[in-house]
Amino acid sequence: MHTNDAHRLYTPHSDIYLFAHDDRERGRLEGQHQVLTHGIGGLLHPPVHFSSGNRILDVGAGTGAWILDLARTLDSAVQLYGTDIEKRLFPRSHPDNVQFVVASTLNLPEAWTNTFKLVHQRLAMASFRVPEWPQAIKEIYRVTAPDGWVQLEEFGIYKAGPATDILRACHNELWVKNDLLPNIHSARMLHGWLTEAGFVDVIAVKHQFQIGDRIGKHGEHFRSVMTETFKGLGHRGTKEGGFAHASQEEYERLVRMFLEEVNKYPGVAFDYWVICARKPSS
Repeated sequence: MHTNDAHRLYTPHSDIYLFAHDDRERGRLEGQHQVLTHGIGGLLHPPVHFSSGNRILDVGAGTGAWILDLARTLDSAVQLYGTDIEKRLFPRSHPDNVQFVVASTLNLPEAWTNTFKLVHQRLAMASFRVPEWPQAIKEIYRVTAPDGWVQLEEFGIYKAGPATDILRACHNELWVKNDLLPNIHSARMLHGWLTEAGFVDVIAVKHQFQIGDRIGKHGEHFRSVMTETFKGLGHRGTKEGGFAHASQEEYERLVRMFLEEVNKYPGVAFDYWVICARKPSS
């Protein structure tokens, strides 16, 4: 990829997580948080209310953008925690009622059993191999308090035009090579794993994010975020030996064509799923 892509920093704590852990990735995640939160109409979707002493957990917190935004809306007596396998992206400062902990969702602290009134996880499909997902959901179930809620968020399918179709084929190569959760099946498979773990009242809601200049500033912002996401996936593909569907130069050309296609073709949209579920009270 371009020269400034050559020295991206990746976590040594995972051999499958596809994205870097550096300041450029911090910017991408912060922008992504803004467009996703706007696109689904806010931070919280389960019917949950918080009071003094309640605890909230964001697994795979990254920069902490989601949990810091939520903390601003809550009383300081509510305790919020963010976890990730890599601390490099944790915020440099945060309120006293917010803590960040290095931990894997596959093995959360034993002391957290039945602790959190809400557990949130966003875009973890690039974090776990498919066989690891049931364990991740079981751990989330374990640390959720009785009658507490979980909110999971994942992308579904996306389409724009011919160049985007080839980009998607390249990305599918990465997904298959690393045994990751296919976005076309994400909602169905997560629904099943949540039910198997013991959650009830499982509801999956599909949102559609439109993209491009004709949508206004939010469409432009989303286009910029997805362009940076595609560049990040392209760098990872090159790092893993390249794509069968496109050379490095062709991939870069396809990303440029994606920018044109989102404004050229009507109905360009990205599906985005929000799946909520409750842990029974007993």
